[in-house]
Amino acid sequence: MDSDRWRRIEQVYHSALAVEESRRPAFLEDTCGHDESLRLEVESLLSADGDANAFLEVPAMEVIAKDLARQSDSARGYQHDDLGLVGESVSHYRVLEKLGGGGMGVVYKAEDLKLGRFVALKFLPRELADYPEAVAQLRREARAASALNHPHICTVHDIDEYEGHPFIVMELLQGETLKQLIADKPLRPELALNFAAQILDGLEAAHASGIIHRDIKPANIFVTNRGDVKVLDFGLAKVSPSNLEAALTANVEQTKAFVGTLPYMAPEQLRKKRADERTDIHAIGAVLFEMCTGRRAFVQRSTAQLIASILSEIPAQPRTINPKIPAKLEPIIFRCLEKDPARRFQDARELAAELHQVGTGEKSAVGSRMVIAAAAAMILLLAGMLTIVKLGWFDRSAYLPLAQVATRQVTANPMDDPVVHAKISPDGKYVAYTDLQGLHLRDVESGETHSVQIPEGLCFR
Repeated sequence: MDSDRWRRIEQVYHSALAVEESRRPAFLEDTCGHDESLRLEVESLLSADGDANAFLEVPAMEVIAKDLARQSDSARGYQHDDLGLVGESVSHYRVLEKLGGGGMGVVYKAEDLKLGRFVALKFLPRELADYPEAVAQLRREARAASALNHPHICTVHDIDEYEGHPFIVMELLQGETLKQLIADKPLRPELALNFAAQILDGLEAAHASGIIHRDIKPANIFVTNRGDVKVLDFGLAKVSPSNLEAALTANVEQTKAFVGTLPYMAPEQLRKKRADERTDIHAIGAVLFEMCTGRRAFVQRSTAQLIASILSEIPAQPRTINPKIPAKLEPIIFRCLEKDPARRFQDARELAAELHQVGTGEKSAVGSRMVIAAAAAMILLLAGMLTIVKLGWFDRSAYLPLAQVATRQVTANPMDDPVVHAKISPDGKYVAYTDLQGLHLRDVESGETHSVQIPEGLCFR
C-alpha cells in the first residue's frame, strides 16, 4: 500500500473519529462512496480503536505512518537515527550504529564498556516513549525473555533507562531474520524442517515456563550466520501469573484490542478469546506455510477481508504452489492452521515429533534413491562388460593361459672346449654354434650334430 493511500485512510479515519459513533456508518458511506476497500480499512481501524485502551487508541495511525516512512528509508539503504544516539554513551554502553527499527522498537549496536563485548540495545520509538502501556510492553518483553535461558531464544541481559527512554540490552546476533531469508521464495524443505524444529524447541521451553509468545512470525525469528535459530520479541507474550509476577500481564489482560500480527494470528486471537500454546502452534503453521511456499497462508487486500479469511477460509494447498514439499508435510501444516484449537497439535513437542518423522522419512527416501541409483549403475556396468565380452571388443591373446615351458640342453661341450657363439634358427629346429673345434649345426629334436667345413681365411673363435 503506497503512502498516498495511507494518507487518505488516515484522513478519513481521523474525520470519522470526530463524528458521533451512531452516525459513523452514514458518514463513511457518504465519504467513501464506491470505494469499498477504503471503507473496510477505516472500519477495521475504528473497530480496533474502539476496543483498545490508550496504547492503541491515540498513536495507532501515527505509528503506522512513521513505520511506513522507516520502511521506505530502509529500502533505500538509509537508517535514520530517530533518537540521535549514535556516538553517545548510554549507561556503560557506547552506541555504534543503528541496526534497524519498526513500529514498536529501534535497535542499535553498542559496545559494553564494562565487559568488552558487543550487544544490541532496543529502545521504544520516540512517539511511544510517553505511553505507559508501551513502556510496560517493553518491560514485559525483557522480563519474559530473561526468564528463559535457551539456545533458541534471544538472550536478554538487562533493562535500563536513558534520559527517560527505557531500553533492553540483548545479545547481538549476526545474520538475518527469517522474513529476509524467505524474501518471497520458498526455502528447501529440509531447511524449513530444520528451522521449524529449532523454533519449536525454543517455544517448548517458553511454554514450559508458562509463556505464550502470541506474535510468532518470520520477522520475529532470527537465523544466525551459523544456521542457529533465535526466537525474538516477547513483547506481546502472555505470562502465567503462577510463573512470573501477575503484574506483568495486567496491561495485556485489560487490553481488548487484537494482540499479535494479523496475517499470523489465530482465530481465537481475533475473537479476543484466551490464548494458549495452541495459539503459537497456529502461528507456526503460518510460518511453515510461508517457508515452504514463499507466500503467506492468508493474503487479502484489506484488513477486514484478511480477518474473514483467517476466521473461515482454508489456505491454498502448499504442494500446488511448491511441488517439492514432502507430501506428508502438507497435512501437518493444515492441522496447525485448524480454526478450532482442539483440532490442532496440542503442544510444541507433539508437532516437533511429527516434523521429525517427516524429516527422517525424507532422509530415508534420499538414502533409498542413492542405493537404487548405485544399484542401477552397477547393473549397467555389468551389462556393458558382458556386451564387450560377447562382441570380442578386447585383445583375447592377453588373457590366454601361458604355455608350459621346458628347458633342454642343446650342447654338451667340455670345459676345455666351450661354445663360443650360438644362434637358433627362426623355426627353432636347429642351433648353429662354434667352439674351439670349428662350426657346427645341431638338430634340436634328434640331437644329431654336423660339423661344417670352414672356408679358408675365416675364423669363428
